[in-house]
Amino acid sequence: MSNLATSAPLTTSDLKQKEKLVGENSREGGPSLTQMISFVLVLLASTPLIFGIAQRAVGVNIESNNLSLHSKDSHSICEWGDESCIMGKELFERHMTLSRITEDPGIINRPYLSVASAHAARQVQAWMEDAGMTSSINIVGNVVGRYEADPSTSNPRTIVLGSHFDSVNDAGKFDGVYGVLAAISVVKVLKHRGQRLPFTVEVAAFDDEEGNSSFGTTNTGAKAFMGEYLTKEAAEQLLEQYAGLEEAFRKHQINYGLDSKRSGIVQGLMKSAGTSLEDVAAFIELHIEQGPILEAEGRPIGIVDAINGQTRMQVRYFGESGHAGTVPMTMRKDALGASAEAVSEIERVGNSNDGLVATVGTLNIVHASSNVVPGEVMFTVDVRAPTDEVRIHAVDRIVEYLESVRIRRGLELQITKTHEAPAVPMNPEIRRALATAISEEGLEDSPDSVRILSSGAGHDAMIVGNKIPSAMLFLRCAGGISHNPAEWLSPPDATVGARVVLKYLENLKVA
Repeated sequence: MSNLATSAPLTTSDLKQKEKLVGENSREGGPSLTQMISFVLVLLASTPLIFGIAQRAVGVNIESNNLSLHSKDSHSICEWGDESCIMGKELFERHMTLSRITEDPGIINRPYLSVASAHAARQVQAWMEDAGMTSSINIVGNVVGRYEADPSTSNPRTIVLGSHFDSVNDAGKFDGVYGVLAAISVVKVLKHRGQRLPFTVEVAAFDDEEGNSSFGTTNTGAKAFMGEYLTKEAAEQLLEQYAGLEEAFRKHQINYGLDSKRSGIVQGLMKSAGTSLEDVAAFIELHIEQGPILEAEGRPIGIVDAINGQTRMQVRYFGESGHAGTVPMTMRKDALGASAEAVSEIERVGNSNDGLVATVGTLNIVHASSNVVPGEVMFTVDVRAPTDEVRIHAVDRIVEYLESVRIRRGLELQITKTHEAPAVPMNPEIRRALATAISEEGLEDSPDSVRILSSGAGHDAMIVGNKIPSAMLFLRCAGGISHNPAEWLSPPDATVGARVVLKYLENLKVA
């Protein structure tokens, strides 16, 4: 395994020497007020709506300007060996703890390379070490824990479990975070059993899956883990490409007492890769579905067959502005009328194939006025599908229609492709093994009856899966709601995902 930090890994002991334990991290004298509040909120949380109201009323979110708050709590609420507690009550409570690490009081907001993000990384690291892992935090913000293989195993391979811990603004408590915390709980069960497997287990907690609008970056953590910045040229290019990123890295280095000069930042990026790709046998990401299918079908868990490919375009129609009362309808060059036709056709295209979706997410009338025929309109198009063939065909249909409207109405048209990513199929062999684990846990009648879904959203597995055999498990979430404070994963369903991954590891034989 390559060095995951720019110096020796930062351990929980190091943090205790650097910072004074304060606030709720003090466990002496019984439970803290925050713990008691959390317990009451969990009892109240019979529905996501009740929980959201209770949380905002009590205001348990804490702004994290002081990194000494809450970032080193590795206290366990479970008795030694109580696996149902580790993958149940404790797993759920840790989501509540992490939800209080935020840039803004009253909401969850952990953008990439923020104070809250650094604070959350330290908390995740403490939990990894509590689970018996060695751990480190690197310059891009990734936290990686490692639970070594049975010493009798020669040249052991590595299984990587993980997801992300950054968030959108005003987020829910489970997106990304669940995949990190459930993986830690699985390793902690192995530790309590005194069990070492014939392969190493790593838990990768990625930063920057959601993207940071301040820099324009996205998936920096997963890309670094996959070795995209191993060369000096690649590291320099990253710094040049995104304004403000170098300064954010500099603050990160200063915070950890590391070299904050540009040369030190570049060296840190070059050392930010994870385990050698040749050593990794599989990557598995647990994630809430962020959609309504599993809940509608009464299933707690499903397996992802592919992460959809995406095409995003910016479309502009240029017509001619005119007086709304004096320009005859037959003589108008109405950019909004053209856009309205286009939006309706894009919806029809999206409905033409199972798994295909097409969305107009923004529409802007330039210099809009109630008494002016619109002369310029800009709108965005987002097309996604589990296969590239379907997606590309849909995009071609949309572009052809946009052009036909331009010709018929006598307008000008500008189409700019702003993003394109291919579909990433998940590994069939790992999927079959996970289906077996789901069946053996009594969650489905047989491996063949396990629900298969495609993922319309992007995930870290989309980056990792390009080079490492990868798979994803989806857990149902209430109403399919995500990126929203009402996002909800029930405690029993949270346990389900951890149980399935543990069963998968128990069954696994790695060549």
